[in-house]
Amino acid sequence: MNDSKTVSNIVSRSMFSFLQQHDVPAALIHRRTGITPYELTQSDTRISAAQHYRLMILVEEKREFLFSDYQPDLALADIFRCWGTLSSLLTNSSSLRQGVENYLKYRPIIGQTDHIQVYENDEQLMLEYLNSGPEILSASLASPLGNFTILAELIGHYDRQTYASIQVTLKGISANARQSQQLSSLLGFSCQMGAARNTLTFSKQHIDQPYDFYNHKLFETIQKAADSEINTIISNATPLTQEVKNCLRAHYQNPTVHQPNPANEITLICQKMSIPRWTLQRKLLHEGQNFTELAQQTKMEEACRLLQQRNLTLSAISERLGFSSQAAFSRFFRNKMNTSPLRYRNGLATYDKA
Repeated sequence: MNDSKTVSNIVSRSMFSFLQQHDVPAALIHRRTGITPYELTQSDTRISAAQHYRLMILVEEKREFLFSDYQPDLALADIFRCWGTLSSLLTNSSSLRQGVENYLKYRPIIGQTDHIQVYENDEQLMLEYLNSGPEILSASLASPLGNFTILAELIGHYDRQTYASIQVTLKGISANARQSQQLSSLLGFSCQMGAARNTLTFSKQHIDQPYDFYNHKLFETIQKAADSEINTIISNATPLTQEVKNCLRAHYQNPTVHQPNPANEITLICQKMSIPRWTLQRKLLHEGQNFTELAQQTKMEEACRLLQQRNLTLSAISERLGFSSQAAFSRFFRNKMNTSPLRYRNGLATYDKA
C-alpha cells in the first residue's frame, strides 16, 4: 500500500459524522482508524490511505444506513462548500467532456485512494470505479456511489438530456429488483445493484457541445489555483517528507531514546536518516516544507494520541514529547487546539461513554 496516497480530512470528517450519528463512539473510531482529533479538526490536513481505508471499513459496517441518509442533491453543493477551487473548475469548463476530464484530473484534491477508468465508443462513455484499497473494500458502496453522484450532478449541470441517459451499476451488493428500483428513484437515474462492476455510462450525443456560460479567462485562473493545490498535495506526500515524519513519530513513541531538548530533534533525525542537517533543510524547503513545522505537526498528532491513553499523566506526556515542563506542553497544546490538554482528554471521556 502506498503511504504517499492521501485523502482530504473533509472526507474523513463526513464519514466520522456518519458513524457517530449511528452510535459509533468517537473514541472507538479514533482507536480503530488511528486518526487523531487533531487531524480531523485542522484545515488543509490530509489523512493517509491506510487510515482512510480503516475508516471506510467502519462505514461499510453501517452500510444499511447509507441509503436512508443519502442526499444526492447535495453532491455538487458539498464540493462548492468544501473545495471551492475544484467546484469552480468543474462548473466552468468548455463542455461536458472537459468537465468530466477535469474531475478525473483533479480528483486528488479530494482523495488519491481510488481510480476511475474511462471507456468510450461511438455512442457512449463509460466510467468504471476501481477500488485501490484492501480486498475487503472491493464491494464498498460509499465510494463508488459518492463519485457517481458527483459525476451525475456534473453531467446534469451541462446537459439535462444527457443526465436522463445515465445508467449506473454497483458491484457486490446483494439486492432484489425492488431495492434497485428504490435506489434509482432516489438518485434520479437507472441504477442496477449486484452487478459485476461499478460503472456509470451515459450518452455522448451532447458531450462536446460548447457550454454557453464558459469563461475562458476565468477558467485559466481557476486552473492555475487547482494545479497549485495538486502540487502542494504531491509535495507533502514526497518520500523525504514522509520519512521525516515517520522518524519523528518513532522518536516520540520511544521514550527510552527521547532527549528532552527539542533543539536536539533535528540533529537526532539527521543522524537516523544519515543526512547532513543543511541538506535535510534544503530538500524539505524544495518540497515546500520546513523541519520545525513538520515537527510541531507530528508532535501535535502524537499528543492527541497519547491523551487517549488515560494511564499516562500530563507530566509523562510532556516529558515524552520533549517539553521542558507540563506548563510548556499545555501552552503548546492550547495554542494549537484552543483548549487545554485536560479539557481535551475530558472531552474524549465523554465520547467513551457515548
